[in-house]
Amino acid sequence: MSKKTYLMQTRKPYEQYFFRCKIPKDLDKTFTQKDFTVSLKSSSYKVSKIISTKLYQITQSIFNEVREGYMKDITLEDVKSILRDKVRQTIKHIYLYEWETNKWNEKELQERIDEIDKKENKLRERIKNNVKGTTEHLSKEVDKILKNKDLKSDKNNYEYRGLISRWTDLQVIRESWKRELLKGERKEDNEYLKELEEKWKLKLFGENPIPIIENYAPEPTQPYLVKPKSIEVKYNSVRTSPSPTPFFCDMFPKHIERMRINKRREQTVKETIETYKDVIELLGNKPIGDYTKIDGRDYRNSLLKTPKNRKRVRDIEIKIYTNYLV
Repeated sequence: MSKKTYLMQTRKPYEQYFFRCKIPKDLDKTFTQKDFTVSLKSSSYKVSKIISTKLYQITQSIFNEVREGYMKDITLEDVKSILRDKVRQTIKHIYLYEWETNKWNEKELQERIDEIDKKENKLRERIKNNVKGTTEHLSKEVDKILKNKDLKSDKNNYEYRGLISRWTDLQVIRESWKRELLKGERKEDNEYLKELEEKWKLKLFGENPIPIIENYAPEPTQPYLVKPKSIEVKYNSVRTSPSPTPFFCDMFPKHIERMRINKRREQTVKETIETYKDVIELLGNKPIGDYTKIDGRDYRNSLLKTPKNRKRVRDIEIKIYTNYLV
């Protein structure tokens, strides 16, 4: 039986119980103190437990009302902003899924496609037979985002319900995009956006949408040409302007394919992919020529400060979420 942290007891010889309420951290700027206590005027644990539980429920209700007072109603612009972020994350997800699949191994490739088909069919079936339960699960993820943006999670709000509906759509669409990539049916970013626009009619990225992934450059039709470096003189010093080079996210998949052509061990390939993903996560995706020695030092220092089990914890969180959809 877990101990109630809000039920406290004084020391002997006058043993009495009292209720202790801690102010939530997100409201510490609203209240002038971190906690307060209320004497229950009783030495009976059974009676004090009942009273303190009731007081706890009342205080939590009050805190929620205070939070609601600070939060704003969600608008269409809020919906667009949240969906834009989610679409960007989805595109990045399907690209990483493709890169982590050994497309040179026909058996593994087909297994991954079958896995996508199975997952998509189960998700469609779940939505068809229990749309309320499915959307309630997905709304928990949305509600966390709204809370961070000081927006109300009001189920009766028209825009909120539209956001949850489109969020559900994206779960199914994501699987279709993954399957297309594995089958070699690659699209440009704007084609993904056009597909969403035809379905949602939101003009999510405006009339002339920009690429989904920041610093993402489409595959070139001709070999990259490195222009001669120009020299600029400023304050008696020589500075060379950077030469145009491909972005890191475009080049590392080619290196992975080369490793597999050279029959490198699959474990080595997977470790290399994780290393490249860490580089993008810690340093950002930039043209290869823009990385410097300072970036190398920062990368090393970041790894030293990063917990060794970071990936394992992240993988567990992803697995818990995806298991619901499988």
